[in-house]
Amino acid sequence: NCFANRLLEGGINKGDAIGYVLYNCNEAIELLYACLKIGAIAVPLNTRLSAKELKWSINYTQSKLLFFSESLLDVIIEIKNELEYVENMVMVGGSSVDFANNFNHYCSEARIDEPGVKINSEDYALYKFTGGTTGQPKAAIHTQYNLMVTSIIAQLSSSYTDPNSTAIYQLPLFHMSGLIKTLSLLSAGGTVILLDSINPIEILDLIEKEKVTYAIVMPPQMWNRILEVPNINDRDLSSLKTIA
Repeated sequence: NCFANRLLEGGINKGDAIGYVLYNCNEAIELLYACLKIGAIAVPLNTRLSAKELKWSINYTQSKLLFFSESLLDVIIEIKNELEYVENMVMVGGSSVDFANNFNHYCSEARIDEPGVKINSEDYALYKFTGGTTGQPKAAIHTQYNLMVTSIIAQLSSSYTDPNSTAIYQLPLFHMSGLIKTLSLLSAGGTVILLDSINPIEILDLIEKEKVTYAIVMPPQMWNRILEVPNINDRDLSSLKTIA
């Protein structure tokens, strides 16, 4: 609610697009839910895009606000004066820069009551860029209803989406699979551990410490690296029910 109200106070209205190019982090999830609360349209962008591709995507969706990870600062500096619709920018991680707010400061003083924006099932919720086609990517439109139903389907078709589930995901949140798997488990009351890179020892440590029940690791051969960790048979991995 704090985040959603801050967006409203900053001039974001229902139907406005908000672009974000963020590595896997809690802030990316908070931003998506804040957009859903006020009817803004979330635009998750691939962190591997070139500066030229990123500029095109942000301008094409007419994003009014841009969130970005600190590690992408150089890319954003390269295009910041060529973003036609962006009115403000917010950096996640690190301190503020002269042209962007710091995320923690941005959300620090907003009120925490319900935003009170009327949301309909067919309101646009997400512009998700597709891949695998010729020409420029297409921004596929997802409605509020799309995201809700897709999350429910993911719950019904999986054995791990319940309040007692804890999952490790390394899938990027700018991919639909990572986004929906995260939303489906969170909406069921489960716990999600977001990773941005693969460290076999870290994953084993997390499985033991957090009693992880479900883990997705990409690419598939990464499981070979995990299985090759010395003394893996001495680890308590009894909580783990499913891997993918």
